[in-house]
Amino acid sequence: MRWRLETRKIEDLYENSHNPRQISEDSYSQLAESLRKFGLCEPIVVQPDGKIIGGHQRKRALQEAGETRVDVYVPEIPLSDKEADELSIRLNKNTGDWDYDILANAWETDLLLESGFTDSELHLELVEEKKAKKKKKPRIVLTFETEYDLRLVESEIEGISLKYQIESIDIKI
Repeated sequence: MRWRLETRKIEDLYENSHNPRQISEDSYSQLAESLRKFGLCEPIVVQPDGKIIGGHQRKRALQEAGETRVDVYVPEIPLSDKEADELSIRLNKNTGDWDYDILANAWETDLLLESGFTDSELHLELVEEKKAKKKKKPRIVLTFETEYDLRLVESEIEGISLKYQIESIDIKI
């Protein structure tokens, strides 16, 4: 299948009445911000008659921003309804997943948040906790005024069950 890039009037594009995609207000704001900052770098996909296959929200955001013309991809031969529906799903469904380890370790958190990620998406608490655990191992430091006090505690420690394995204990007299 071959596609051609065209520029069309936004008002000539019309929505698929059974478009299954939804967008939250927050995600829509992020999309609008991205389009404002970087322009349309992923053209809208339409049938030759202007029916949108992919890009309903981009069209809406561009139109609200006052744009009157937009780049679109158009198939050389119209797609059947079944093909257009399948492509509509594939354009939104087959997008991959994030590698959160790479995001957490190779990208600046502020940039990710500015780009639309939320704290919960990035699992920031877990990532920070994981980093902290790697840096510091838990230690218990017990300080005794006399050797007698130390011996009293030593005799009691055998009966204490520890919840976590302790790697080192520093005892100072």
